[in-house]
Amino acid sequence: MRKGFLLTPVTPAENAKLLHPIETDECPVCLDALDTNDAILLTCRHLLCTACTRSLWHLRRSENASTVHLECPICRSLVKVAHGDFAAFAAAHAASNFIGPVATPHRKPRTDPMGLNTLTVAELKVLVQHFSLRDRVSGSLEREEIERAIETALPARGLGASEASAVSRLPVRSLRAVLDLREIPHDDCVEKAELVERVLQSARGSCMKLPATVLLRMLGDETPPTDKNELARRVMAQRAFRRAAAAQAAQAAQAAQMAAAKSGTGTAQRVETIAAHRRHPGDDDPPTHCCCIVS
Repeated sequence: MRKGFLLTPVTPAENAKLLHPIETDECPVCLDALDTNDAILLTCRHLLCTACTRSLWHLRRSENASTVHLECPICRSLVKVAHGDFAAFAAAHAASNFIGPVATPHRKPRTDPMGLNTLTVAELKVLVQHFSLRDRVSGSLEREEIERAIETALPARGLGASEASAVSRLPVRSLRAVLDLREIPHDDCVEKAELVERVLQSARGSCMKLPATVLLRMLGDETPPTDKNELARRVMAQRAFRRAAAAQAAQAAQAAQMAAAKSGTGTAQRVETIAAHRRHPGDDDPPTHCCCIVS
Protein backbone atom coordinates (compact mmCIF):
# COMPACT_ATOMS: atom_id res chain seq x y z
CA MET A 1 0.00 0.00 0.00
CA ARG A 2 1.43 3.39 -0.97
CA LYS A 3 2.08 5.88 1.77
CA GLY A 4 -0.71 8.42 2.17
CA PHE A 5 -3.34 6.25 0.55
CA LEU A 6 -6.08 4.23 2.23
CA LEU A 7 -7.14 1.78 -0.43
CA THR A 8 -7.36 -1.42 1.62
CA PRO A 9 -10.63 -2.68 3.18
CA VAL A 10 -11.44 -1.07 6.52
CA THR A 11 -12.49 -3.11 9.55
CA PRO A 12 -14.95 -1.77 12.16
CA ALA A 13 -12.11 -1.46 14.70
CA GLU A 14 -10.04 0.63 12.29
CA ASN A 15 -13.05 2.73 11.39
CA ALA A 16 -13.09 4.31 14.86
CA LYS A 17 -9.73 5.91 14.10
CA LEU A 18 -10.78 7.36 10.74
CA LEU A 19 -11.96 10.84 9.95
CA HIS A 20 -15.76 11.08 10.03
CA PRO A 21 -17.45 13.60 7.75
CA ILE A 22 -19.78 16.39 8.75
CA GLU A 23 -23.03 14.86 7.54
CA THR A 24 -24.60 16.49 4.51
CA ASP A 25 -26.79 15.35 1.64
CA GLU A 26 -25.53 17.72 -1.05
CA CYS A 27 -22.30 19.25 -2.30
CA PRO A 28 -21.90 22.75 -0.80
CA VAL A 29 -20.68 24.12 -4.14
CA CYS A 30 -22.96 22.72 -6.87
CA LEU A 31 -25.77 21.70 -4.44
CA ASP A 32 -26.25 18.38 -6.24
CA ALA A 33 -26.86 15.20 -4.22
CA LEU A 34 -23.61 13.68 -2.97
CA ASP A 35 -22.69 10.16 -3.98
CA THR A 36 -20.30 8.45 -1.55
CA ASN A 37 -18.52 6.81 -4.47
CA ASP A 38 -17.83 10.21 -6.06
CA ALA A 39 -17.16 12.41 -3.01
CA ILE A 40 -13.97 13.91 -1.59
CA LEU A 41 -13.48 14.21 2.17
CA LEU A 42 -11.25 17.13 3.10
CA THR A 43 -9.21 17.08 6.30
CA CYS A 44 -11.59 19.68 7.78
CA ARG A 45 -14.31 16.93 7.57
CA HIS A 46 -16.33 18.70 4.85
CA LEU A 47 -17.50 16.68 1.85
CA LEU A 48 -17.47 17.90 -1.76
CA CYS A 49 -18.14 16.19 -5.05
CA THR A 50 -15.07 15.32 -7.11
CA ALA A 51 -15.91 17.71 -9.96
CA CYS A 52 -16.21 20.72 -7.64
CA THR A 53 -13.02 19.74 -5.78
CA ARG A 54 -11.24 19.71 -9.12
CA SER A 55 -12.59 23.20 -9.81
CA LEU A 56 -11.24 24.45 -6.47
CA TRP A 57 -7.88 22.86 -7.27
CA HIS A 58 -7.88 24.64 -10.63
CA LEU A 59 -8.56 28.01 -8.94
CA ARG A 60 -5.51 27.63 -6.66
CA ARG A 61 -3.18 25.97 -9.15
CA SER A 62 -0.01 27.79 -10.22
CA GLU A 63 2.58 26.72 -12.73
CA ASN A 64 5.42 27.76 -10.42
CA ALA A 65 4.09 26.03 -7.29
CA SER A 66 4.97 22.41 -6.63
CA THR A 67 2.26 22.13 -3.97
CA VAL A 68 -1.31 23.42 -4.13
CA HIS A 69 -3.42 24.20 -1.08
CA LEU A 70 -7.14 23.80 -1.70
CA GLU A 71 -9.36 26.20 0.22
CA CYS A 72 -12.51 24.68 1.70
CA PRO A 73 -15.50 26.74 0.51
CA ILE A 74 -17.23 26.30 3.89
CA CYS A 75 -14.61 26.91 6.59
CA ARG A 76 -11.77 28.24 4.35
CA SER A 77 -9.31 25.70 5.77
CA LEU A 78 -6.33 24.94 3.53
CA VAL A 79 -5.87 21.33 2.39
CA LYS A 80 -2.52 20.31 0.92
CA VAL A 81 -2.34 18.74 -2.54
CA ALA A 82 1.20 17.40 -2.66
CA HIS A 83 3.08 18.18 -5.87
CA GLY A 84 -0.16 19.63 -7.28
CA ASP A 85 -1.19 16.09 -8.28
CA PHE A 86 -4.98 16.16 -8.14
CA ALA A 87 -5.39 12.54 -9.27
CA ALA A 88 -3.33 11.29 -6.34
CA PHE A 89 -5.13 13.66 -3.96
CA ALA A 90 -8.54 12.46 -5.14
CA ALA A 91 -7.50 8.82 -4.70
CA ALA A 92 -6.21 9.50 -1.19
CA HIS A 93 -9.26 11.51 -0.10
CA ALA A 94 -11.98 9.49 -1.82
CA ALA A 95 -14.83 9.28 0.68
CA SER A 96 -15.59 5.65 -0.14
CA ASN A 97 -12.07 4.67 1.01
CA PHE A 98 -11.20 7.45 3.41
CA ILE A 99 -14.17 7.03 5.75
CA GLY A 100 -14.60 3.27 5.52
CA PRO A 101 -18.13 1.93 5.93
CA VAL A 102 -19.59 5.31 6.91
CA ALA A 103 -21.98 6.32 4.11
CA THR A 104 -23.14 9.78 3.17
CA PRO A 105 -26.95 9.99 3.30
CA HIS A 106 -28.65 10.56 -0.02
CA ARG A 107 -31.20 13.28 -0.50
CA LYS A 108 -34.75 12.07 -1.02
CA PRO A 109 -35.97 12.47 -4.61
CA ARG A 110 -38.05 15.56 -5.20
CA THR A 111 -41.69 14.74 -5.77
CA ASP A 112 -42.36 18.08 -7.47
CA PRO A 113 -39.37 19.38 -9.48
CA MET A 114 -41.05 22.80 -9.82
CA GLY A 115 -42.53 23.11 -6.32
CA LEU A 116 -41.55 24.84 -3.11
CA ASN A 117 -39.07 22.06 -2.31
CA THR A 118 -36.74 23.70 -4.85
CA LEU A 119 -36.35 26.58 -2.35
CA THR A 120 -34.08 26.56 0.67
CA VAL A 121 -35.37 27.09 4.21
CA ALA A 122 -33.88 30.60 4.23
CA GLU A 123 -35.85 31.44 1.08
CA LEU A 124 -39.04 29.97 2.54
CA LYS A 125 -38.59 32.22 5.58
CA VAL A 126 -38.47 35.23 3.25
CA LEU A 127 -41.80 34.11 1.77
CA VAL A 128 -43.25 33.77 5.27
CA GLN A 129 -42.31 37.39 5.89
CA HIS A 130 -43.72 38.55 2.54
CA PHE A 131 -47.04 36.79 3.12
CA SER A 132 -47.21 37.72 6.84
CA LEU A 133 -47.58 34.07 7.85
CA ARG A 134 -45.62 34.10 11.09
CA ASP A 135 -48.82 33.55 13.07
CA ARG A 136 -49.48 30.33 11.09
CA VAL A 137 -46.11 28.68 11.64
CA SER A 138 -44.33 27.80 14.86
CA GLY A 139 -41.11 29.34 16.05
CA SER A 140 -39.10 26.39 14.72
CA LEU A 141 -40.16 27.17 11.13
CA GLU A 142 -39.94 23.58 9.88
CA ARG A 143 -39.89 23.15 6.09
CA GLU A 144 -43.09 21.09 5.83
CA GLU A 145 -45.00 23.53 7.99
CA ILE A 146 -43.85 26.55 5.98
CA GLU A 147 -44.70 24.89 2.65
CA ARG A 148 -48.22 24.05 3.84
CA ALA A 149 -48.79 27.62 5.04
CA ILE A 150 -47.57 29.14 1.76
CA GLU A 151 -49.58 26.69 -0.37
CA THR A 152 -52.68 27.66 1.62
CA ALA A 153 -51.99 31.39 1.30
CA LEU A 154 -51.40 31.43 -2.48
CA PRO A 155 -54.96 30.69 -3.72
CA ALA A 156 -56.46 32.76 -0.89
CA ARG A 157 -54.62 35.80 -2.24
CA GLY A 158 -55.65 35.21 -5.83
CA LEU A 159 -52.18 34.14 -6.95
CA GLY A 160 -53.12 31.72 -9.71
CA ALA A 161 -54.88 28.39 -9.85
CA SER A 162 -54.05 25.77 -7.23
CA GLU A 163 -53.04 23.20 -9.87
CA ALA A 164 -50.26 25.45 -11.19
CA SER A 165 -46.69 25.31 -9.87
CA ALA A 166 -46.28 27.04 -6.51
CA VAL A 167 -43.16 28.84 -7.74
CA SER A 168 -44.99 30.19 -10.81
CA ARG A 169 -47.69 31.64 -8.56
CA LEU A 170 -45.29 33.58 -6.35
CA PRO A 171 -45.45 37.39 -6.69
CA VAL A 172 -42.69 39.27 -8.49
CA ARG A 173 -41.18 40.72 -5.33
CA SER A 174 -40.87 37.22 -3.82
CA LEU A 175 -39.18 35.88 -6.95
CA ARG A 176 -36.72 38.76 -6.94
CA ALA A 177 -36.01 38.22 -3.23
CA VAL A 178 -35.23 34.54 -3.86
CA LEU A 179 -32.81 35.42 -6.67
CA ASP A 180 -31.17 38.07 -4.48
CA LEU A 181 -30.56 35.47 -1.77
CA ARG A 182 -28.98 33.21 -4.38
CA GLU A 183 -26.78 36.09 -5.64
CA ILE A 184 -28.09 35.51 -9.17
CA PRO A 185 -28.57 38.57 -11.43
CA HIS A 186 -32.11 39.17 -12.67
CA ASP A 187 -32.13 42.75 -13.93
CA ASP A 188 -32.45 41.42 -17.48
CA CYS A 189 -35.77 39.71 -16.62
CA VAL A 190 -38.61 42.00 -17.73
CA GLU A 191 -41.60 39.66 -17.48
CA LYS A 192 -42.64 37.60 -14.49
CA ALA A 193 -42.32 34.43 -16.57
CA GLU A 194 -38.62 35.21 -17.05
CA LEU A 195 -38.16 35.54 -13.29
CA VAL A 196 -39.94 32.21 -12.72
CA GLU A 197 -37.70 30.55 -15.28
CA ARG A 198 -34.56 32.02 -13.66
CA VAL A 199 -35.67 30.71 -10.26
CA LEU A 200 -36.39 27.24 -11.65
CA GLN A 201 -33.07 27.23 -13.53
CA SER A 202 -31.30 27.76 -10.21
CA ALA A 203 -33.21 25.32 -8.01
CA ARG A 204 -31.95 25.55 -4.41
CA GLY A 205 -29.24 27.94 -5.60
CA SER A 206 -27.53 25.62 -8.07
CA CYS A 207 -26.17 27.29 -11.21
CA MET A 208 -25.87 24.20 -13.42
CA LYS A 209 -28.93 25.08 -15.57
CA LEU A 210 -28.38 28.84 -15.84
CA PRO A 211 -27.57 30.25 -19.29
CA ALA A 212 -23.90 30.83 -20.06
CA THR A 213 -24.49 34.58 -20.44
CA VAL A 214 -25.70 34.82 -16.82
CA LEU A 215 -22.81 32.68 -15.60
CA LEU A 216 -20.29 34.90 -17.36
CA ARG A 217 -21.76 37.97 -15.65
CA MET A 218 -21.48 36.23 -12.27
CA LEU A 219 -17.91 35.10 -12.91
CA GLY A 220 -16.71 38.64 -13.61
CA ASP A 221 -13.40 39.40 -15.27
CA GLU A 222 -11.84 35.96 -14.80
CA THR A 223 -11.06 34.05 -17.98
CA PRO A 224 -14.01 31.69 -18.41
CA PRO A 225 -13.53 27.97 -19.15
CA THR A 226 -14.89 26.50 -22.35
CA ASP A 227 -17.08 23.91 -20.60
CA LYS A 228 -20.40 25.31 -19.34
CA ASN A 229 -20.58 22.93 -16.37
CA GLU A 230 -17.08 23.94 -15.30
CA LEU A 231 -18.12 27.58 -15.63
CA ALA A 232 -21.10 26.95 -13.34
CA ARG A 233 -18.91 25.22 -10.76
CA ARG A 234 -16.44 28.13 -10.79
CA VAL A 235 -19.29 30.55 -10.16
CA MET A 236 -20.68 28.49 -7.28
CA ALA A 237 -17.21 28.04 -5.76
CA GLN A 238 -16.70 31.82 -5.75
CA ARG A 239 -20.13 32.31 -4.22
CA ALA A 240 -19.38 29.74 -1.50
CA PHE A 241 -16.12 31.57 -0.70
CA ARG A 242 -18.00 34.86 -0.35
CA ARG A 243 -20.53 33.28 2.00
CA ALA A 244 -17.75 31.82 4.15
CA ALA A 245 -15.92 35.17 4.23
CA ALA A 246 -19.11 37.00 5.19
CA ALA A 247 -19.79 34.49 7.98
CA GLN A 248 -16.25 34.88 9.31
CA ALA A 249 -16.52 38.67 9.15
CA ALA A 250 -19.81 38.55 11.06
CA GLN A 251 -18.25 36.33 13.73
CA ALA A 252 -15.25 38.67 14.03
CA ALA A 253 -17.52 41.70 14.33
CA GLN A 254 -19.59 39.97 17.00
CA ALA A 255 -16.45 39.02 18.93
CA ALA A 256 -15.15 42.60 18.71
CA GLN A 257 -18.50 43.93 19.88
CA MET A 258 -18.51 41.57 22.87
CA ALA A 259 -14.93 42.53 23.72
CA ALA A 260 -15.80 46.22 23.51
CA ALA A 261 -18.85 45.73 25.71
CA LYS A 262 -16.77 43.81 28.23
CA SER A 263 -14.09 46.51 28.20
CA GLY A 264 -16.71 49.22 28.63
CA THR A 265 -18.24 47.39 31.59
CA GLY A 266 -14.83 47.06 33.22
CA THR A 267 -14.12 50.78 32.73
CA ALA A 268 -17.48 51.73 34.21
CA GLN A 269 -16.82 49.54 37.22
CA ARG A 270 -13.41 51.16 37.78
CA VAL A 271 -14.92 54.63 37.54
CA GLU A 272 -17.62 53.71 40.04
CA THR A 273 -15.02 52.23 42.41
CA ILE A 274 -12.94 55.42 42.29
CA ALA A 275 -16.00 57.56 42.85
CA ALA A 276 -17.08 55.47 45.83
CA HIS A 277 -13.56 55.56 47.21
CA ARG A 278 -13.54 59.34 47.09
CA ARG A 279 -16.91 59.53 48.81
CA HIS A 280 -15.77 57.21 51.63
CA PRO A 281 -11.96 57.31 51.92
CA GLY A 282 -10.28 54.77 54.20
CA ASP A 283 -8.30 55.54 57.33
CA ASP A 284 -4.95 54.95 55.67
CA ASP A 285 -5.78 57.05 52.62
CA PRO A 286 -4.40 60.56 52.33
CA PRO A 287 -7.01 63.32 52.53
CA THR A 288 -8.32 64.57 49.26
CA HIS A 289 -8.01 68.20 50.42
CA CYS A 290 -5.25 69.59 52.61
CA CYS A 291 -5.53 72.99 54.25
CA CYS A 292 -2.32 74.22 55.87
CA ILE A 293 -2.40 77.31 58.11
CA VAL A 294 0.95 78.92 58.61
CA SER A 295 1.15 81.30 61.47
